[in-house]
Amino acid sequence: MPKRSSFSKKNLSLSLWLGITLLVLVAAVLTYEAFQRANQIVNTQDDVIRISAYAAIRAVERGDAILLDTRDAASFQIQHAKDALNLPLAEVEARLGDLDPKQYYITYCT
Repeated sequence: MPKRSSFSKKNLSLSLWLGITLLVLVAAVLTYEAFQRANQIVNTQDDVIRISAYAAIRAVERGDAILLDTRDAASFQIQHAKDALNLPLAEVEARLGDLDPKQYYITYCT
């Protein structure tokens, strides 16, 4: 029976180790992304869930959502959607604590 050289055993061990490491890293990335989606973590505007106007109207009519108008107060006073609340974009970060984290809010600006 031919003997395997220690060189080929080392290559096999290294390849196996790298393969397992790669699988663990891929699993970690996929888990992290799933966690972000499940917890609706928003890092950029691309992470914000977009819905149609029809879906927004239906959610508000059912009482499932509250509209947040993010325009300045003067624009809001001139015209806004029925029952919308005004939360100017410049104040959003400072006033996040005023919002119920369990409530579904739909933001709009025009």
